[in-house]
Amino acid sequence: MNPEEESEFDTTEQISWMEMVKREAKTMDFVNLGIGSFCGILVGAALPGFSLVFGNMIDDVAVTTDDDSFNSLQKQALWMIYIGAGLFFVGAGQIATLARFGETIGYKT
Repeated sequence: MNPEEESEFDTTEQISWMEMVKREAKTMDFVNLGIGSFCGILVGAALPGFSLVFGNMIDDVAVTTDDDSFNSLQKQALWMIYIGAGLFFVGAGQIATLARFGETIGYKT
């Protein structure tokens, strides 16, 4: 190859990630990106949710020692289980949709 000849990579323009997405993404890709981002927000909100429920559990243990506090602890424990189960499914949804988005855009470029 002659050094004076241009290769195809010398003339390729560099574009930003957002420009690549705008050029290559279809409607379903934007749907996957939106759902994945929303699921990411929910995953991020789980830690404060766990903290609030755990704080309520600690408060219930410290305040009373009768049967009502045991029932309250059971309710708080169930909330922690619900949040954990929801977090599992929402996290799986986040990974699935964002991975699909990334693979689709990566394949097109």
